[in-house]
Amino acid sequence: MIGIFRDTPAAPRSATKSQPPLNRQSILEQVERTVASPLFRNSKRYAGLLRYAVEQKLEGRTHLLKERLIGIEVFGRRLDYSPKFDPIVRTEARRLRTRLNEFYAETGIGDPLVIDLPKGGYVPVVRLASQPPQSAASSQPQARR
Repeated sequence: MIGIFRDTPAAPRSATKSQPPLNRQSILEQVERTVASPLFRNSKRYAGLLRYAVEQKLEGRTHLLKERLIGIEVFGRRLDYSPKFDPIVRTEARRLRTRLNEFYAETGIGDPLVIDLPKGGYVPVVRLASQPPQSAASSQPQARR
């Protein structure tokens, strides 16, 4: 059985009531809990990037989670924006990853869902807190021999 995200297994049927299934509503609730926390409350950039990435993933539009498009859509860069000359997306994604790690180590330690933004891309991974994190290597397709 596969969950909302292809790379994230669904919760077993025997999951306790304290762990919600990975569905749109529970994921969006987790995003809002995260961005309402003190670590995110004063940063429109982190909140905007997190919301945009999760919403695109939920809508199946991961093809829009590219550096240039994020720069235009989230950070208000012009249509001729070039990530080569303006690293805002990479910089803010790195900072967002750090904030997410801090959030789940402190304020969100008891939250039922965890949102990760694996290095090397902008596609978020959502998992039940009881599941081990996915390594960046395991989330990438294996090369054929």
